[in-house]
Amino acid sequence: MSIKTWQLMLFASISFIVSGIMSLSDKSYLRGGTFILLGLYYVGLSRTKYLKDSKSSKSK
Repeated sequence: MSIKTWQLMLFASISFIVSGIMSLSDKSYLRGGTFILLGLYYVGLSRTKYLKDSKSSKSK
């Protein structure tokens, strides 16, 4: 079973977003907002990595 890097980054981004939502529910707005922004950043990185990997596998 091979887990690709973009899948791990996507899992991390979902974890950051969930953690941010939990922090917002505890009224810790700065920490919650930071985690949500970090999660969105990781979604972007994961998508970029996925597109790069799929593009390189098509050229092989």
